[in-house]
Amino acid sequence: WIAHVPMISQLPPNEFRAAVRWVLGIPLRAAPYRCPDCGRTADARGIHAVCCQKTGTIGRSHTALKEALVQILLKAGFAVKTEQSPPGVTDRVPADILVGNYKGRPLAIDVTIVTPVCPSNKLPPDQLLVDSAALRKVRLSRDLCQSAGWGYLPFVADTFGALRCDARNFISAVISRQASSFAPLTREEVSRSIWSTLSCAIVLRAAYQLARQAAIDSPHGLPSSRERRSTSTDHVRPRADAADQRPR
Repeated sequence: WIAHVPMISQLPPNEFRAAVRWVLGIPLRAAPYRCPDCGRTADARGIHAVCCQKTGTIGRSHTALKEALVQILLKAGFAVKTEQSPPGVTDRVPADILVGNYKGRPLAIDVTIVTPVCPSNKLPPDQLLVDSAALRKVRLSRDLCQSAGWGYLPFVADTFGALRCDARNFISAVISRQASSFAPLTREEVSRSIWSTLSCAIVLRAAYQLARQAAIDSPHGLPSSRERRSTSTDHVRPRADAADQRPR
């Protein structure tokens, strides 16, 4: 995600630092604090900020990932529709994205975002959260889609920007198709653009919430952009640790 220069260059410095710290596992605050949105005790790592039932980023990340994936598929030459149900089905929408023709038939893509470090996710040591989420989606929707002649893909990602193996394989196929359609671009260039777009869509949705909660009532939190502009030394940017650096 950090390679997506057009989006990163527009990110406020405090949100960039929050995103880097989130991905690297560096605490955002010096100690736990009370969440200003739900009142529960929030951890210094930022896990609660992402998982908060009132203002967490899961829903927004889901929408951002779906929108980014739609644009990637359109650019690769696929015909797509969003929020589709099989004919005659009114109580479920298994296709966040419906690809008109993928390997000879429509493909329903069911986008899902999970947070591996959320305390409420209790799984056996040998099971990954992305696998558990995919299996749950398959049980709910695969037969429904197949009865309509659709393929079904649980497109599972986590809040750090990683995708499950079947989602990665699908994106690899999209990269090959798009690379063959755009002669001036190499496959490596297309691959870099698509992967950075997807992970950027996920991670940057968390950045605002992380930066906001990190700075609330905490002298050790990340300063806001406004606070940075108001300081008398704002014109001097000291070199800090790697997590506080921003690409120029």
